[in-house]
Amino acid sequence: MKDEFERFLQLFDQIVLFSEGWLDRMRLEQLDWAPIENASMKFGDRVSRITVKGLVIHLCVGEAHWVEQLRACAPGATIATPKNPGLEQEMAAGDFRVAALAMHRQHMDLLRAYTEDDLRKTIVFVDRSWSVMGFLWAMYSHRAFHLGNIDTYLRQSDIIAPDYFRFPALQMA
Repeated sequence: MKDEFERFLQLFDQIVLFSEGWLDRMRLEQLDWAPIENASMKFGDRVSRITVKGLVIHLCVGEAHWVEQLRACAPGATIATPKNPGLEQEMAAGDFRVAALAMHRQHMDLLRAYTEDDLRKTIVFVDRSWSVMGFLWAMYSHRAFHLGNIDTYLRQSDIIAPDYFRFPALQMA
């Protein structure tokens, strides 16, 4: 599992850093912009107005929760849905992009401390059983899903999105 975990670490780090390329192309006012607002434009009960800034904060809160909980919980534990209104408000009030990158660096340090036993542990999230390694890939997919949302917003504002396969690292996993 060590090779798979190393591959995950490299790809996860790159997609987070690469996400900045999308944000760099947006004008500041677009970060709080919601181009489409209707009853279906929300993610569950937690995100009711989808803005780019809100998506980035949503990703950071989720990743902070998961990175800490996955390692700390007992085998077979149920991981709660990420909720941290204090962190959300703190990020929204400050420079959320600086905070997001600082959090990502902390997350990468925490992830690098995971052991083989941590990765093999089974947890439950939203009524499904996962190995921690499997859930880390789900966390990666969650980020990729929301990067697609951000990409759509960028294109709706007539801005060309970055080329997805031009990751910052020249060699990927």
